[in-house]
Amino acid sequence: MGLGSQGDLVGHHLVLLRGLPAHAPDPGLARPALGAHRRHRHGGGPVHLLWRELPAFGPARIRLKERSVVLYPANLNLQGRHCVVIGGGKVAARKVGDLLECGARVRVIAPGLDEAFRGLEGFQHEARGYGAGDLAGAFLAIAATDDETVNSAVTREAAELGVLLNVVDQPERCAFQVPSRVRRGDLLITVSTGGALPALSRHIRERLEQEFPAEWGPVLEMLKSARAGVISRVGDEEQKRQCLAGLAGLDLVGAMRRGGEAAVKSEIDKCISRF
Repeated sequence: MGLGSQGDLVGHHLVLLRGLPAHAPDPGLARPALGAHRRHRHGGGPVHLLWRELPAFGPARIRLKERSVVLYPANLNLQGRHCVVIGGGKVAARKVGDLLECGARVRVIAPGLDEAFRGLEGFQHEARGYGAGDLAGAFLAIAATDDETVNSAVTREAAELGVLLNVVDQPERCAFQVPSRVRRGDLLITVSTGGALPALSRHIRERLEQEFPAEWGPVLEMLKSARAGVISRVGDEEQKRQCLAGLAGLDLVGAMRRGGEAAVKSEIDKCISRF
């Protein structure tokens, strides 16, 4: 868990006994050797007694606050990768559509499929319930069921096989979460509250959809081409940096709305010509 031993005690009850006198008033707290580390039970989880020679007159008990999970942002390349979706409802259909859009090889395991699957093509459907071994060979899996028994079993298998798992609406079981997102061609903007309030993520996404309209898709495609040209033709590194920064600052969405791709190209060429 974590690097080295960091994180080994996350979520455990810790008791730090400072400067415990030789004759402890509590016979259950007889003084061990300096630096000794003992495990006891506390409710449902282990208690760690950490003994240190620190200036104090008696035992001090400190319960360390459980650290919240810090999510690592990452964009996954699923092109050609084997992904498994457990469930055949509307949510599962949406997940399958997203995976197919990313070029994944998708296998759906569910006794039946919701009408929301109509129009989706290119996935494999096995008309049955989940069974042990269904995640073998998978890179990523999504459990989109309301069956706790199934979700628990999928979670265990994913952990055993090292498969990235998302259990819909159960962030505590997820190795990754699917954020709200705005996609405009190659432009991908994601928003996450870490499961604290998904409705807020949707609200922010809706605002971003207005701020980054559909024109950003073709605009970014033209900027991608322009960047390649700048990198190949501008030799001076500082000028190259300034030119690319200038391109990023152009109001190309406004140009697209005024005069289409011709107007965008004109603005791009004008910027590059200064370098």
